[in-house]
Amino acid sequence: MVYGSRLSQWSCVFEFALKLTVLDAAPTGLVLVSNLKPSSRVLATNYDEIVAKYEKLTLEEYGLEAFYDLFEIEDTEAMIEAGFPLFDKIKLDPSKALNPEKVSP
Repeated sequence: MVYGSRLSQWSCVFEFALKLTVLDAAPTGLVLVSNLKPSSRVLATNYDEIVAKYEKLTLEEYGLEAFYDLFEIEDTEAMIEAGFPLFDKIKLDPSKALNPEKVSP
């Protein structure tokens, strides 16, 4: 079975538009998932089908190098120095972020 083509087409088949940002953070790495659409029912509607297609896929069979080739690994230090631009749309004003306030009774 050719998993590479199935994986590369996965987001097209199920109309996902998620953005995965893979950071080289030690010791295990870190994956940031963005472009989430809370109103989307794609995952809920197709969950069983998605699991059935990929549950038997193993990293050994797929290949570690092929897996790494699916992602562009980004430098964690560069992301920190740039101020986490991925979060520009949602980050708080630094003066508010550094001065926590009680927001619930």
